[in-house]
Amino acid sequence: MKIIYIKQGMHFKNHNSIMSYKNITLYVIENPDILNRLDLSQFDCVYSPQLPIDVHKYPKTKFIFGPHFSVFPEKQHMDLIRRDNVTYVQPSEWAAKVWENNQLCNNIKIKPLPFGVDTNKFNNIKPITERNQVFIYFKSRNPIFLNTMEIFLKSKDINYKIFNYKIKYDENTYIEYLKNSKYGIWIGRH
Repeated sequence: MKIIYIKQGMHFKNHNSIMSYKNITLYVIENPDILNRLDLSQFDCVYSPQLPIDVHKYPKTKFIFGPHFSVFPEKQHMDLIRRDNVTYVQPSEWAAKVWENNQLCNNIKIKPLPFGVDTNKFNNIKPITERNQVFIYFKSRNPIFLNTMEIFLKSKDINYKIFNYKIKYDENTYIEYLKNSKYGIWIGRH
């Protein structure tokens, strides 16, 4: 399968995942304006994770969009991509259902397409019985939820470390902490 892949705006972990796929040949471009200079008939489809493209200009080309347009559908994006030759992907079944049930997505195929996890990087090395740490991962929720969990853990005399998506953290530190944790508590939006 030969795919034009418009990399701009793709989350780096999703990019790493898609670049590891074995049965796909990706022609990577940064800017969708290049499409006008390419013979699109030489490719199976165009994949643009973040940038909507006016697909009406390319009625014979298949397009895959998503999951990085926005958290919820936006009218101007959906109107640009509303055609039979388009599929919009979401990273999970429930996220796909949320978009499918939104009126802005009428007549747009929405499908789940989970991206792979780098299993070499995120793996368990120590047996669980040798781990003694606890972590909280906090991402874009009401701080009251985090505060409530901290009060609970302190009441049980449990030491923990917080990884806060908004404050940022070093991923290698996070991975090392994961390898030494017996459990984690996820307070997130996805």
